[in-house]
Amino acid sequence: MTRRPNLTLLATSALALALIGCGASGGSKSSSDDTTDTGATTGDTSADTTDTTDTGDATTDDTTDTGTGDATTDDTGTDTGTDTGIVDPPETDDDNHSFETALELPLAAVADGELTDESVVTGKLAEAGEVDYYTFEGAAGQALGIFSFAQDTAFDPNTVDLVMTVYGADMKQVAFNDDPTPRVDNDSSLLLILPADGTYYVTMQECWTIIESLGGACADPQIKPNNTYGLIMIDVSDTEVASGAYTRDDETGDTPAEANLLTYNKSADGPYELSHAYGLFEDETDVDVFSFTIPEDTTVNSGRSTGDFWLYPSGSGQSGATTSVGKLSISAAAEPDVILVQIDGTVPHPDDFSTREITAPLELGVEYLLWVAHPGGAAGANDFYYVSHAAGGSNPVEAAEADNNELATAELLPPQADPDGSLHYFIDGNIIEDAADVDHYKVELPETLAAEMKLYLACGAALSGSGLRGVTASIHDAEGTMLPGATVTESDKKDLFIEAIDIPEGATEIVFKVTAESQAEDVASDFYRCGMHILTPDTP
Repeated sequence: MTRRPNLTLLATSALALALIGCGASGGSKSSSDDTTDTGATTGDTSADTTDTTDTGDATTDDTTDTGTGDATTDDTGTDTGTDTGIVDPPETDDDNHSFETALELPLAAVADGELTDESVVTGKLAEAGEVDYYTFEGAAGQALGIFSFAQDTAFDPNTVDLVMTVYGADMKQVAFNDDPTPRVDNDSSLLLILPADGTYYVTMQECWTIIESLGGACADPQIKPNNTYGLIMIDVSDTEVASGAYTRDDETGDTPAEANLLTYNKSADGPYELSHAYGLFEDETDVDVFSFTIPEDTTVNSGRSTGDFWLYPSGSGQSGATTSVGKLSISAAAEPDVILVQIDGTVPHPDDFSTREITAPLELGVEYLLWVAHPGGAAGANDFYYVSHAAGGSNPVEAAEADNNELATAELLPPQADPDGSLHYFIDGNIIEDAADVDHYKVELPETLAAEMKLYLACGAALSGSGLRGVTASIHDAEGTMLPGATVTESDKKDLFIEAIDIPEGATEIVFKVTAESQAEDVASDFYRCGMHILTPDTP
């Protein structure tokens, strides 16, 4: 399936960030195990990710995220809060392969501080094309989390790659998920609010069973030797069962004074789990507000502290919500009218399947406000939303702001080397002076580079919530000549990703330049993140 460039290339953003550098992000694979996701390459390298060439937001993903490097979060998985490892997998396959033979999926419960034995259902996808069916009774407005787990090692190609679908009593699709948000593995999950009282069904299947209808590709082998999985369903308002922190908008008002407090919970092994803001929009003008303060003991592995916020795509092919979020914005509680960071949730993610997200520099211990707005227009039948949140670090931060305006004084970036000889360089910077600033970064090329290696560059700004507009990056030789095809401008619908540029023969260094067209009048932040990568194209 068509994928956004791997954000691991950016490294700092959650998913897209892998390429950019930092990252807690989570993207959705939605049907593929991608081998060369060029999305998250700009980000934060702190992170939980596995993407090898993701230029997007990347927090984790697959094998070739060239990322931007957002390694921003401490614990980015969809954690239910209890150890739910698969115990005593079934020796034989249950005959639950139709709506009529669906097995009961209970709500998880706790007794004496532990999940009851009945809370976790264990299944097995033993044959190609097999689909397992489960059923439960639900109520309108009930907020649920349905989580699957199979992979002890994230993105293990020999372990079943799960896809989850929820159906209503009429057996019509309500919601769908291929990969969790943020994407830390291939174990699918859903956060939803039920639209009506009645019977619901959940199906579980392997990626290869459904991929043809989605137009993508999954990881071989098609029949996985490790084909057992667990399934758990929680009422997210049940604090005994739900791990992480779930804060529902109580609709008492939409002003800073009436903000709902977003809370943070630590996992048993130390890091903070995902926090979640969720609710129902009362009408097309509703703007819900949450307050949050990133704990001062949050681990910041590198760079500066950041906050990551993930939206879930709407529709029956995604979360099941009947609307997307409109504007998702952050301001400081001390200056609530000054928007620091903002994305438009109605603008689809560039790869059509992944979540929109914010990855922005935010200070620890400072109170902020998160504004969640309905997009306007006619209200739908089930206009709910979830916004998942984690915090952590960024790429290394620009250190020569006063000096890197010129090619001759470009800031030197240190490499991160892979065993195969690939090299990655990450940076978080700012375009200051009302976008008049120009930043240059230099990377040194070792003599040992393989002849087939190419240059990749991924940057993120507006798509991650920055107020910078028209961020442009370009790659140049040591004399300042731009390499052929080596410039791209980011827009609100298009990633900044430069792909597979030839390295000039005999070159010992390369420079990339970052500029911006303007600073938004209504969004104050001016950050960006980038990841440059030297690798062999289509590395598996």
